[in-house]
Amino acid sequence: MNKAKVIYLQDNNGNKPALDSLFEMAQKANAGDKLCIRLLPLIRLGLRDIEKHGIPDWDAFQNYQFVTTESNGFLVTLNVVRQLKYSPPLLELQVNQDSFPTGRRKDDYTFRMLFFTHYHNGIQYICCTDSTIMKTNSSIAFAKMVTDSSQMHTDFIRDPIKYIGR
Repeated sequence: MNKAKVIYLQDNNGNKPALDSLFEMAQKANAGDKLCIRLLPLIRLGLRDIEKHGIPDWDAFQNYQFVTTESNGFLVTLNVVRQLKYSPPLLELQVNQDSFPTGRRKDDYTFRMLFFTHYHNGIQYICCTDSTIMKTNSSIAFAKMVTDSSQMHTDFIRDPIKYIGR
């Protein structure tokens, strides 16, 4: 049985930015985009693991890892969830483009999804707010995602039932 449930929150315009970017990636993958073809299965594995195990509480959070087997049979350990220490309670699901075997990450892209957790009726909700693929670690666009996600968290806390039901 899963310990958590992933949900995708709507912004003030009625869009679901995190889910919309995943749909856009899926469309690109279907059109042959190699980056999206590589990242989507890893994102799926990360989300599946989060639902299966949940996310530790903010104060108990260390390095959240999961071990999974990819379709080619290799065992892979990934650090996929990080705290945004400068913006609690936001967390980030991060999946990097594979740089194996060279170890070079100079030109690699990273998928980043922002979320926060909320408990209701014994269920941990993983509330995804926004996501993007980016080449650099820090950018103005990501800072705006953090600001918008913090506002979505504030709106959510005012009336969680509006987003998750009873």
